[in-house]
Amino acid sequence: MKKLKAFLLALVLFVLTVSGGGYYYIRKLKLHYQVNNNEVRNSLNFYKFSSKDIIASNITKDTTLILGSSELNSAYDYSEHASNMLNYSDLNVCVVGSGNYQSIIHTSIIGSLGESIKNIPVFLIISPQWFEKNGIESAAFVSRISKEHVLNLMENPKISEKNKRKFIDRILKLSENSSLHKDFQEYKDIYIEKKLSASSYISVMLKNKKEIFNNKFKFKNTFAKRYEDDDKPYGNDFNLKELLLKTDEKGKKACTNNEFKIENGYYVEYVEPKYKELKDTQKDMSYDESLEYEDLELFLNISKELGLDLHLISVPVHGIWYDYVGFPKEKRQSY
Repeated sequence: MKKLKAFLLALVLFVLTVSGGGYYYIRKLKLHYQVNNNEVRNSLNFYKFSSKDIIASNITKDTTLILGSSELNSAYDYSEHASNMLNYSDLNVCVVGSGNYQSIIHTSIIGSLGESIKNIPVFLIISPQWFEKNGIESAAFVSRISKEHVLNLMENPKISEKNKRKFIDRILKLSENSSLHKDFQEYKDIYIEKKLSASSYISVMLKNKKEIFNNKFKFKNTFAKRYEDDDKPYGNDFNLKELLLKTDEKGKKACTNNEFKIENGYYVEYVEPKYKELKDTQKDMSYDESLEYEDLELFLNISKELGLDLHLISVPVHGIWYDYVGFPKEKRQSY
């Protein structure tokens, strides 16, 4: 009883703080992420990815949500990147993801965003390298998962208990050697097992409020603006056929020092120094069996429950390079 009273007192003090100076500061934070142009939508800031409010505040009826992994980083400064091509006030994208953002991470994000993305196109870019046998590595998962998104998914009434259980069991397994594991176990106890005490529930809610605030505060301190001007409206000012031809020509000019059509700088830095030793190094590679398929299936099932307008983009395997490293063609075909 004493513990319950202590937590209730803590909750009251928190509410009083938020309603006073804390509330004023939270409103000030909104000025950094509730903006009238695409600079936040286009941002690859980690704390944006981790915050429901920051993403949702920048979704409009003219926005397409693009979920992906390292390809969103590597092509960011190219004019062909979606955030640069579709950079209009009435036709734009919100990009979410970087290296190690895979199906289970994106499941937490869509489960958290819920109704805020129901009426816009949502694209998931799938990469072949996700589908190694064990799927996402535990260390990679821990470095990317947002507790805020996980708790929001568990609270989402649109998602079935069956899928919530699959989700929380999977992330408990991935986090079992990290400090996050205890938090996720508490979420399961609250929303699946229904057995956590009132005082523990209040503690979880208070920690989540802190997590929400920290994501916004850290976004403010790390967000780098790309431009100051407002976005112009879309005016049909590019021709897709012409753009594809120019992009193809640009790509050819960028890949002139190797037979694999790998960008020159990348080839010199990462491939050329160990060119000979890479020969046939992936002859035993296979994407036939992977935990990632189960993670992707869960993503699709939850997308269906949320009623999302979902589209999948599968990044093609690089045939010339895979021939060199010995990745069997029949294995590539099975993927």
